[in-house]
Amino acid sequence: MTLPADTPLTARQFLAETATMLDAIDLGQLSLLGVMQTADGAAALLRHPAGRIARVIVGDRVGRWQIGAIDDTRVTLLRNGEATALRLPEAQHVPAS
Repeated sequence: MTLPADTPLTARQFLAETATMLDAIDLGQLSLLGVMQTADGAAALLRHPAGRIARVIVGDRVGRWQIGAIDDTRVTLLRNGEATALRLPEAQHVPAS
């Protein structure tokens, strides 16, 4: 991604740091990479331990889990009455200049 030359340095630094966060996700586990709103509702990007990335919506299956809910920062997975959540990695907050 290329930013305009007049973009404040703090925004540039924020993008560079969050795009390259070390250990932001456990590569050996199913991880949430992003959440988006589509014409059909919320969708999420999940990274499988093998590296495959899948776009999912509520009701889809990922392994033995079913996508129960998607909100701004997490995806809820359901299996046999059990629920667990995948959360987005937290980025450092950079104050607006």
